[in-house]
Amino acid sequence: MNYRRSIASRVFDIGNQLFLGTCALAILLPLLYLVLSSFATDAEIDRGAIIPTRYTLDAYRAAFSTPMLLNGYLVSVFVTVVGTVISMVFTTMMAYALSKKDLPTRKFLLFFVVLTMFLHTGLIPYYLVVRGLGLLNSIWSLIIPSALSAFNVILLKNFFLTIPDELEDAARLDGCSDFGVFVRVVLPLSRPAIAAFALFYMVGYWNSYFNAIMFISDPMKMPLQVALRQLLVVEYLPEQDIARLSQLPHPHTLKAAAVVLSLIPVFLVYPWIQKHFTRGILLGSMKE
Repeated sequence: MNYRRSIASRVFDIGNQLFLGTCALAILLPLLYLVLSSFATDAEIDRGAIIPTRYTLDAYRAAFSTPMLLNGYLVSVFVTVVGTVISMVFTTMMAYALSKKDLPTRKFLLFFVVLTMFLHTGLIPYYLVVRGLGLLNSIWSLIIPSALSAFNVILLKNFFLTIPDELEDAARLDGCSDFGVFVRVVLPLSRPAIAAFALFYMVGYWNSYFNAIMFISDPMKMPLQVALRQLLVVEYLPEQDIARLSQLPHPHTLKAAAVVLSLIPVFLVYPWIQKHFTRGILLGSMKE
């Protein structure tokens, strides 16, 4: 049906597009400057060039030749991959169990899951629990304490409630066990939601910083975010790392290269998950 839009509606659309475009530029321009700075030569940085005319890979060579950054990168990759797998296994299994209305003590368990979202014991009990588990100065201290999110469990539980019971009953008639129904029927139908929550966990583990500061004392077990802090805030580069470099690049380019390297995994993974992201969140937010 054709209809004429009012002037107020058109003005709103134009204003909305201008606002969103301004927000996009405010995000993209600093990122573009960061990327260009990471390739700039020392002379370009010294003369304050916003868009360099000469480029070099010296900063990236230095970053990959710096054990502090390279080791932190490997630690973060391990924590992100292993942590996301563990978190998704725990979250999907617990959410599926809580979605079954015939589960004994279901309301009791749901109450305690929700309770953890509102009650926080504080840093000292948190530290004492991790120490009691023997996880201090262990990479697992960056994974185990963050392995389960009550918020994600509740949303994924609501998503599982949207799957018709008839599909599960048909699978059981075909000889599937409860675990077989979960793996062969429920999980394939839940790919959008699983992709969305996997992205949540992945970003959380990749940006892990506070737990590392509290629980890790060995520099070789520090994740990338802590190594970046040493470089960006403290401007600290170990003497043994400097000794391995034939020519130390400009500090600004080295910092820019380190930050760009920390963003690459998210940029590589997000496009594959983004198409499932919105649909997964909307379905998971439906009420029981």
